[in-house]
Amino acid sequence: MENKRYKQRRIIEEIEQTVYDRYALPHQAMVPDYFLRYWDLAELIYDYFGLPFDKPKLTDPSELEALKVTIEDIGLTD
Repeated sequence: MENKRYKQRRIIEEIEQTVYDRYALPHQAMVPDYFLRYWDLAELIYDYFGLPFDKPKLTDPSELEALKVTIEDIGLTD
């Protein structure tokens, strides 16, 4: 029962922190990253219900470099 209460509290804290940051961070010239927060909250909820969850990972900068295509590579130059 204690573990379930802990998981409930973590979900509530995540939601409360997101709501607080929505109003507080812009006054500090910052914007919360809702994409990451969504996945963190989804992970907590899936864990609470005991369901499997594969959280997506951010792209590694080296993978991003490999995906870049220049105009010359696709043949759009004169």
